[in-house]
Amino acid sequence: MTLMGYFLIGLGGFLFFIGVVGCCGILKRRKWMVLLFFIGVLIIFILQASWSVFVLLPRALKEKPLSTLEKDVIEGIQKNYGQSTEFLFTWDQTMSMLKCCGYKGYEDFTMSKFVMETSSYPTQCCGEGSNPICKNKEAKSKMVRGCSHVLMEENIMSGALGFLMCFLEIIALVVSLKVYRCLENLPDVLE
Repeated sequence: MTLMGYFLIGLGGFLFFIGVVGCCGILKRRKWMVLLFFIGVLIIFILQASWSVFVLLPRALKEKPLSTLEKDVIEGIQKNYGQSTEFLFTWDQTMSMLKCCGYKGYEDFTMSKFVMETSSYPTQCCGEGSNPICKNKEAKSKMVRGCSHVLMEENIMSGALGFLMCFLEIIALVVSLKVYRCLENLPDVLE
C-alpha cells in the first residue's frame, strides 16, 4: 500500500471518530463531546481552507515561497536518492502516482548517487511503458514534467472542491454550536 493510501485511511478513521463523538455527544447530551466534534471539524476546516487558497493563488505568488523549497528538495534528491531506501521508495511511489519525474524534471537526479552508480535515471523519467533502464538521452526526449508542476497546475479542481467542502464544514460548525447551546439550556429531564 502506498503512503497516500495510509494517509487516506488515517484521515477516514479520524473523521469517523469525530463523527461518532459528535453523534454520541448529542444522544448522551454531553456538551464536551459536541465541543470535541466542533474542534475536530474546525481543525479540518482550517487545513482545508489553507490548502484551497494556496492551490488557487496565482503562480507568481506561489513561486517565491516555493523557491526555497525547490532548492531543499533538489538537494535532498541529489543527496539521498539511491542512498536511503525509504527516500527512494517514497519518491518512486510519488512519481508513479503523479506520473512525474523529480521536482522540476529529470535533471534533479543528475548528481544523485543513484545516477552516478547506475548511469540511468528512475524509470518514471522515461514515461509509462518504457525500458526498465532510463538513460539520459531517453529521459531528455520524453520530457516528463516535474512533480511540482503536476501538483500546482493540475490540482486547480481540488482547490475548488476544497472550497465546496469548506462550505459544508461551516454548516457543520454552525449546527454543532447550535446543538451545544441547546444542550446548555436543556433541563436534565432524564437524570
